[in-house]
Amino acid sequence: MRPIPIAFVALVGLTAGANAQCATGYTQLSNVFACQSNAVNVWSTTLSLASGGWQGYDIRQIISSSDLLAATGTNALVTIKFASTASAANLDAAWIGEQQTSPMQPYNFDGNQVQLKFSGATSVSGITGATTLVSDPVAFTYSSAKNLIVSLHVSGTAADTVASTSTANEKDYYLLGTSQAGVSAPTGTWTIQNSTTAFIPNIAIQ
Repeated sequence: MRPIPIAFVALVGLTAGANAQCATGYTQLSNVFACQSNAVNVWSTTLSLASGGWQGYDIRQIISSSDLLAATGTNALVTIKFASTASAANLDAAWIGEQQTSPMQPYNFDGNQVQLKFSGATSVSGITGATTLVSDPVAFTYSSAKNLIVSLHVSGTAADTVASTSTANEKDYYLLGTSQAGVSAPTGTWTIQNSTTAFIPNIAIQ
């Protein structure tokens, strides 16, 4: 498991020989006044296939437990990626949670889902061009033994993303309509895409 890239942050009240005062979730790097995120990537993939026309859709990305790495943190961070062809797109809502297993319903949450925020906001508007969003850390009970669901609703002129069709154990479900992003048991007839990952290139635990 590898930590996500180093983040250099403001250090408060430093004098010669003083320790860096790092924000929660960061630790001081040895012998330098810089802080490094404690987050560990538990799942990642490369998204390179253009995928357009998602505006107005709910998307539920299923991440198989067989592809998840173990981690002991208490916060989740999710990366969401929009394509270069995105135009005036909106991320209306994003949630992460575990898949319901009893009874088995592939796109249902089991009730532990939490809403993702981005710089404190639950939505992001006016996304144009290639854009990568990384959520704020959110308290989340993580287990690598359980399938994860990342649920989104997007809108706008062109909510285009990039995808991968080579993630054998992953799949996504999608439905046109009003947002049900945070609903445990959404209604409607959902369409499945097997061996596909869209919008989500990375999940980390901190």
